[in-house]
Amino acid sequence: MEKLSEYKALRNFMKSGDLIEWGSASMIGGIIRFFTKKQVNHSSILLNLDRFEGLEKHRFVLEALEHGIELNLMSARLEDFKGVVYWSRLKPEYDLYRNKIAAWSLERIGTKYD
Repeated sequence: MEKLSEYKALRNFMKSGDLIEWGSASMIGGIIRFFTKKQVNHSSILLNLDRFEGLEKHRFVLEALEHGIELNLMSARLEDFKGVVYWSRLKPEYDLYRNKIAAWSLERIGTKYD
């Protein structure tokens, strides 16, 4: 089975504003989870930019990493990730805010990690 097959099956249902949570198999991830008592040690916002020609089959994650807030291709992050990943849909009552969430999120790219 292809490593990204589950993601590819779900990708078309993923929309801007959805939550992606990561439970890394790394030692640091385990330490974070131990102290937070959570199953995850990292979170990101999903962005669906399919209104732009050529990006229809792609999803992106906006996440705070070592050097600040970065926009990354979700498939690239999943390809190299060791651990578990959880996708949570935005509650339906907030669907009308998805574009505002995406715009707000994109304005944060490059913000330094504090």
